[in-house]
Amino acid sequence: MTSATTATVAPGASKTPKAPAGPGLRARGGGGLRPWLYLLPSAAVLVPLFGYPIYMLGLLSVFDYRQAQVSGGQPTRFVGLGNYALLAADGRFWSVLGQTLVFAAALVVSTLAVGAALAVVLTRE
Repeated sequence: MTSATTATVAPGASKTPKAPAGPGLRARGGGGLRPWLYLLPSAAVLVPLFGYPIYMLGLLSVFDYRQAQVSGGQPTRFVGLGNYALLAADGRFWSVLGQTLVFAAALVVSTLAVGAALAVVLTRE
């Protein structure tokens, strides 16, 4: 026979103790508007700083935009996705893309390896 001991709990009380909430701490999911207000100053700087160049790159990518258009000698001509079709058909593009991906992967792996090695060295006692 086993005897189970049960604690008596007052009616309406919870069986699990709750951690006291400190000032400014909220339960999960109740962030409200405050976190977004903290992000506004950085968003006011970063959105135009990154958004405008990305918008212009996307816009220029669908036009015939060469040296004559840059210097103002000729108007730009809309080519739609023709630039992308030319790029996909070019063998040099795929070669350069492959080299870029290999270089980026090697750079990331080597950076992580050096960082991990330095972390191990610096945490030894």
